[in-house]
Amino acid sequence: MKPVYCYFSCMVKYEDIKQKDAFHLTHGSHGFIKALLWLLYFIAILIAALHAFRKPEYNWDMLPYMALTIKIEHQDVDLIHKETYRIAKENMPSAAYEMLVDSSIPYRKKMYENPSEFYKQLPFYSVKPFYIGLVYLANKSGIPLPSATVFPSALSFVLIGILLLYCLQLYLQLYNAIIFSFLIMITAPMLHVAGISTPDGISALIMMSAMYFVVVKPRLWPLVALLLLSIFTRLDNVIACFAIVSLLALSRKSVLTINRKQYLIILLLLLLGYITVAMSASAYGWSLFYYTHFFRYLNLSHEYHAGFSLKEYLQVLYSHVIAGLYYSNMVVCLLLIGLISLRKQGMKINDLSFDQQFACCILGVIAVRTILYPDISDRFYAPFYLIIYILFIRRYAGLVALSANKD
Repeated sequence: MKPVYCYFSCMVKYEDIKQKDAFHLTHGSHGFIKALLWLLYFIAILIAALHAFRKPEYNWDMLPYMALTIKIEHQDVDLIHKETYRIAKENMPSAAYEMLVDSSIPYRKKMYENPSEFYKQLPFYSVKPFYIGLVYLANKSGIPLPSATVFPSALSFVLIGILLLYCLQLYLQLYNAIIFSFLIMITAPMLHVAGISTPDGISALIMMSAMYFVVVKPRLWPLVALLLLSIFTRLDNVIACFAIVSLLALSRKSVLTINRKQYLIILLLLLLGYITVAMSASAYGWSLFYYTHFFRYLNLSHEYHAGFSLKEYLQVLYSHVIAGLYYSNMVVCLLLIGLISLRKQGMKINDLSFDQQFACCILGVIAVRTILYPDISDRFYAPFYLIIYILFIRRYAGLVALSANKD
């Protein structure tokens, strides 16, 4: 533990350790320097976002999201398929387009040649209506459709960077908060999320904003509104929503408390949001509750299976967890959760601070989500990485400040 204290001892915000007035950058030249540092940081992450937007990854998911955007105005299956591939060919680099229709990959070849099979994949993507709506608006504003699928991700990257710095500067000196924030924003998971055609960027922004109203500035109804919006962005966010609300209802350490009546009302709202979003998949013949149908398929490698056995599931779970731990930042996240949760005495849940309880809650969400959908990819867990970074820095910066005050 001592090296961690030493590492933060020169970075902790001085307002927390007796020199509050001397280093508080609010007026005169100090205020100008503070504004300048913010501006430089904003320009840096904006450049990174523009680079991701201009040179996206062109992942295959771009095509079904384009199709769903076209489907807002057209319903003919053949027309949707034809327009999707035509627009992609006209607005993408030839090498990227050829990769998406690569005949050496059976799945992509079948999707390119068979409109009805392509249409059957849309339920997997239709349950992200907020993201699809943003893509539609971006396209209507003049952005080519392939680029419009990346625009929400690039925009979210910038807004996440601003929110992250705002949070960290509450616990660190501004220039140290900028260094930490910038280093976090240029990590592989964040840069990856900024340049892909998926709802993961906007989902990370919304979920991080929701958790801000839990651990930084507790506010119940902004939290509830953001949790509901997160379900409209990614349906599987309902897992985190349920866990967060339940923790607030059960924990005695939280500043933001939820009584029994509020808890039931919020759960009802989350359920209604879930059903409303899931109805978008019912148009394709899927169950109203979506996952009762989704779990009958194993779509982890863009392969559409008629079903799978428990043994096959366990094999996939094992292989994907091992690969995910090796190739993702999940190990770092788990390590930080462990450091946040460290205690000198016991590990009774009621003895943990709320930050520690919240970190354990995130660990539970990650575990449940991995069991239900065994794929450990950084883009799914970006908001949890971000909030864990904030909790870790707050915990150890706070401990250093407390130690300095005692001295």
